[in-house]
Amino acid sequence: MEPQTIGQNIQSLASPFDEVVTLMKACQCTIILGLSQIRVIKGQVNKQEIERPFSLPSEWNHIEGAISVMLDKPTLMMCERGVADRGLFARGAANVFVHEFTTWGPKWVQDTEPKLQALKAKVHAQQTA
Repeated sequence: MEPQTIGQNIQSLASPFDEVVTLMKACQCTIILGLSQIRVIKGQVNKQEIERPFSLPSEWNHIEGAISVMLDKPTLMMCERGVADRGLFARGAANVFVHEFTTWGPKWVQDTEPKLQALKAKVHAQQTA
């Protein structure tokens, strides 16, 4: 597995959306990390006052996850503990299991490894089918 990130090791020549689609078509699988990007402290959600602050992942996590699912790519969705389970990170929103994780301490790498192995096995199964 070799990470591909637009703006990091992939230089963009088209719109970000088009680049994501092109990149995902060339990849064998997708890992979506729903890290806390936006902190909501007060306001309303569905006309209801927010009772306690919550975090949201990047809107690009939802876009990339939807593209991956639509392209039928093996997809590992991981949501950081404390990030609201909304959109594609809501369990049952897509045909993908959402794994919760935390980066507090070194154990998270060990906890993530079996998920990566399962993803790798799914990729291998698709290649040999």
